[in-house]
Amino acid sequence: MPLLVKYKNNSIEYIPKDCFQYLLDSGCIIAFKRSSGDWVDPKIGPLRGQGTIKSYNGRERRSRW
Repeated sequence: MPLLVKYKNNSIEYIPKDCFQYLLDSGCIIAFKRSSGDWVDPKIGPLRGQGTIKSYNGRERRSRW
């Protein structure tokens, strides 16, 4: 599914998902549109998969043994 992005020159374009991370890392993208319809600024907005790592120190409950 293509993503709608806005570049530094304010042009808007659909890009393939596999190009998104490269363009984001290179700083070409100033905003992208989520499936919810909200535009996100990658410099200040929350990005999925970039949150804190949560650790659980309790007993493993999913294991059969």
